[in-house]
Amino acid sequence: MTAARPLFLLLGFASEYSLGPIAQLLRGTGEQVIEVDFSVAGLPDLGDTEVILITSQHPARTAWIFRHGYGQASPYDRYLSPMECMRRLNVRCSVFVPHDLEQPVITDEIGYLSFFDFYCSPYEFNPGISLVCQPLCTGWVKHIDIDSGEFAHQSAASKNGVFFVNRVVDLMRRGGAAHLLGEYAVAVDHEVPFKLPDWPGVIDIERELVQAGAKVISADTPSTQVIAHSVQIFSNASGSVLAEAAYLGVPAHIIAPSAVAFPTPPTRGRQRRPFDFQLLMKAIQNHLDETSKP
Repeated sequence: MTAARPLFLLLGFASEYSLGPIAQLLRGTGEQVIEVDFSVAGLPDLGDTEVILITSQHPARTAWIFRHGYGQASPYDRYLSPMECMRRLNVRCSVFVPHDLEQPVITDEIGYLSFFDFYCSPYEFNPGISLVCQPLCTGWVKHIDIDSGEFAHQSAASKNGVFFVNRVVDLMRRGGAAHLLGEYAVAVDHEVPFKLPDWPGVIDIERELVQAGAKVISADTPSTQVIAHSVQIFSNASGSVLAEAAYLGVPAHIIAPSAVAFPTPPTRGRQRRPFDFQLLMKAIQNHLDETSKP
């Protein structure tokens, strides 16, 4: 690495920012890294600084579309799409890393992959993607050092499992914690902790759940770490966490409203390989070398 090497700029929004593990590995190799979670801060002014842009945002979701769906107020007002960021930056290399394992690339976003040099695919089979972007079969980005460090909820997760709450924006519109407790009191009855996505406003739901006697795993706890330590997981709807559970070989179930019991945990499956950080770094370096040639 040299002093002239571009800095790494990592972009996302709240629970759709899935690049923390990559940032940690990059810093471990001595790279200069800036992380931007648009739910916390806006895009910094980097002038003409050369940038390696890595994003886990939806490629097709512009600032206007984002605010149309979520609102005009903070923290949504500072959101910028990857393409809007690229227009403001001196990008040497661009990488799309999906944050959703159930739908890594939404159908109407495939064409937008042409804006990126690389797509970090969690799966080996990527029909048609190579026509618009170079896929790298890196594996799932959140599958990095998931067994490292202590897990405070090990006892409850390994005994009873964890209830992941999906569609949290819809939940907020339906009454938040009160609606969740009314529909899924079974989790409280069986001492199964709730885990909400890291999204603006969930801290209020977490507080109300705890006040009602429910167990809660903090929203900022990495979901993949929680899944890996769980005997099984439950959810109120389909979503990425169910695909993540399958990726890690952990049994997963969608629980119907007003259920009175949870399924008995079946046998765990096979865990897929961890994220291939070296493959990503090699591809970026090769791209920098090729584009630097006169």
